[in-house]
Order: sequence, then structure tokens, then C-alpha cells
Amino acid sequence: MVRLGARACVVSQITGLSQLDARTIWREVMGDSSPSGQQPNDLMWYVKTPQRRSHAALLVRLYDHASRTLPEYAAYAHAFYHYARVTASPSQSDSWRSSGDPAFRASERDYVIPFSRGYFLCQSYTDDTLMGWQAQMRAGHPSLPKMSRSIHGPCR
Repeated sequence: MVRLGARACVVSQITGLSQLDARTIWREVMGDSSPSGQQPNDLMWYVKTPQRRSHAALLVRLYDHASRTLPEYAAYAHAFYHYARVTASPSQSDSWRSSGDPAFRASERDYVIPFSRGYFLCQSYTDDTLMGWQAQMRAGHPSLPKMSRSIHGPCR
């Protein structure tokens, strides 16, 4: 998860590890501190561009499939790994060449949807949410609900 760009607080949330243990693992794997900051809290972010919409659809579909066969703690990491491999661009190979695997990129900025944003999306997604979005799009009102707060709060 760390090599996929998951912040320590998200690793902690997914795995049940303590924040301290997740930060220690992050430092061992990446050689630096885990980034901190506000967690995603706005579903509109995913539909602002056609590229984000298509990437969000792909990631949710991969997660939906993985969550049917894998334990919850593994399903999202599995889905994101495959999302990252499928969306890797040969023209941006500088961002992953050193790792040898296109899923593992140099920075979370090298993903259209970074690990933390994807996790928020997948945790927010339900069939009812999708049906509501589709109805709004058909009615000409492409607005998604803005969460009043992040599901998981800020990373520290």
C-alpha cells in the first residue's frame, strides 16, 4: 500500500495497524515521512473532468469485483494496484521506471486518482449513489453531494 502512495493514516484505517506502526512502515519503505493533510471529502472532484470520470468508473468497478472475493483489508489495495497498472502511460515511464512496476509511481501526483482519493471514492460508493448520480446527469443537474467532512479526518 505504501509503495502505491497510500498515506500512513489510510494504511492504518485499512489494515487496523496503529498510526505509529503505519508511519514506521512508511518511513522504512519510502525513506521519508508520510505526507499529512486533509483527507478527500468532495465527490464532485471525481466528475470534474472526463478523465477523472473514466478513471473513477474503472477503479470502482475493480474494487467492486475485488470486494466480492477478497477480505476487506485486501480488496481496495488489490483494486488500486490493478487500476495503477492499467492506467500507467509509457510516455510517463519516468515516474515508475526505477521501481520496475508501473503500479508503483514516484509520487501520488503521478496518478490521476491517488490512493487516498480512490479509497474515499470506493468507501463512499453504493449502487444507490450511482443511481442518484445518473438521474441527476439525465436531468441536467450533474452535481454530487459534498460530504460535510472527510470520512476519516485529516492525516497527521
